[in-house]
Amino acid sequence: MKQILLMIALVAVVGCGKEESAADSYYEGYEADGDSPVMPHVTKGMVYKDPDEQAAWELQVEATGFIREANKVTQASKGKTTVAAIWNMEQALAKYQSIIKTYPETDIARSVPETIDDIKELIEDFKQNR
Repeated sequence: MKQILLMIALVAVVGCGKEESAADSYYEGYEADGDSPVMPHVTKGMVYKDPDEQAAWELQVEATGFIREANKVTQASKGKTTVAAIWNMEQALAKYQSIIKTYPETDIARSVPETIDDIKELIEDFKQNR
C-alpha cells in the first residue's frame, strides 16, 4: 500500500509544473489531441518555442506514462510489486536521466533531480518488498 501511495504522490509531483501563466512564455500553443499523462490541463500536443524544451517535455510525458503503468500493474496485483512494475519504474528513471544528460539547460531538466531521487527510492523499495 505504501508503494501505491508513493507512486500516486510521485505522479502528482511530476504533474505539477509551472503555473499556466508562467508556462505561457515557454510554448506557442497546443492542439487538443487528448489528455496529457503529465498535466491534466495540458494536452499531448503541446508545442514549446524552444526545441530542447519540447524534446525534454516529450521525454517527461513518456516517463510519466511508465510511472502510471507501474501504478496500474501494482494495483492490478493487489499492491504486490511485480517485475513489470519495477521494469516500468526503471524505464521512467532512464527517461528522466536522459532529460538531464541530453537537455541540461531546460527548465524541465532543472526540476527533475528530486523526481529521480524519488524514483530511485521507490525502485529500491519495490525490490526489497518483492
